[in-house]
Amino acid sequence: YSMVWRRCGHLHQATAVFPTTALSPSLLSSSLRSAQWLTFLVRSVPTTTTHLSTAASSRRSSLSHYCSTSNQPDSNTRAQRIDGLAIATTILNDVRSDLHSLQRYYQQHNKQFVAPHLVVVTVAPNRAIQSYMKKKQEACSKVGFNSTIDELPADSPTDDLVDRINQHNNNPLVDGIILQLPVPAHIDVSRAVSAIAPDKDADGLHPQNLGQIMLGKISGLLPCTPAGVLELLRRSKIVTDAKNCVILGRSNLVGKPLANLLLAQEWRGGKGPTITVLHSATQDIYKHTREADIVISAVGKANLVRANDIKPGAVIIDIGINHVPDSTKRAGVRLVGDVEPEAYLKSSAYTPVPGGVGPVTVAMLMRNTLHARKAK
Repeated sequence: YSMVWRRCGHLHQATAVFPTTALSPSLLSSSLRSAQWLTFLVRSVPTTTTHLSTAASSRRSSLSHYCSTSNQPDSNTRAQRIDGLAIATTILNDVRSDLHSLQRYYQQHNKQFVAPHLVVVTVAPNRAIQSYMKKKQEACSKVGFNSTIDELPADSPTDDLVDRINQHNNNPLVDGIILQLPVPAHIDVSRAVSAIAPDKDADGLHPQNLGQIMLGKISGLLPCTPAGVLELLRRSKIVTDAKNCVILGRSNLVGKPLANLLLAQEWRGGKGPTITVLHSATQDIYKHTREADIVISAVGKANLVRANDIKPGAVIIDIGINHVPDSTKRAGVRLVGDVEPEAYLKSSAYTPVPGGVGPVTVAMLMRNTLHARKAK
């Protein structure tokens, strides 16, 4: 009896979670193989691959007569998939609209308009970095920006890199500059990033711009990934005030500025969340993640956070980028985040990888570039 109950429960869950998915006899026979006395249900299911109709819905209702629904999630409580691609498209549309307004302003004042120009400085980029830079160039084209990739050879010393950055600083036709990371190990990243003019710092990583965030001033050039996380939360109507937020990772690129940006919400009239930043020396990190209302991971380690490591209903923001072996893929690898997909089922909302934080990060870069241009 208990086996029949479980199998029937699995079948009901399948029809509830995937209401638009066709149910084939093979699926039903797999679910009810041991329940001989329920075989009449199989005959009532269409043998062709169609979407659930009203009749199929009534059959599903008849199943509930035999199947317990008390442990199944209500349709209104299923995890919200935060669509980063859709949000990024909205941001890019806003940037394009603002650019058109700026162009009209120039025309009204009889001034020559030149499209904003973003320069990406890189040192011996590998194939993955080249692909990422291509996405930035494509985004520039979509919104109407000019873009340049300035590539230096692998053996370039930091002095040469700084000199090249200064050339772009002094070019009045350049509005935004970023240093594409990572760079070879011999490069002094801190010195190179600090060489970018603060008002052209499209990545928002110059010490002056990061320092503004520490003071709660978040109207300038913001770090793209942390600012993108805030956009994802805001546009998905996820409340952060008075919530317990855990950030895994304390890097200067994501973890630290993100913590300060979240705290800066208090300056915008909100209460702001309580922030806990975890790192490699933190003892029992999962004690913290299991108590968090919002879990943000930016470590770069696949399956770092599993389903048992979060509490039901938590919000998951996955910033991690990892490549794991996958023989079914042409490249032999696939892209995953820090959080295993099974954890999504326990969450109230989550960002997938890919298609979550990444596209919004690029969109925020476009916003920063336009902001730098308008500030001139």
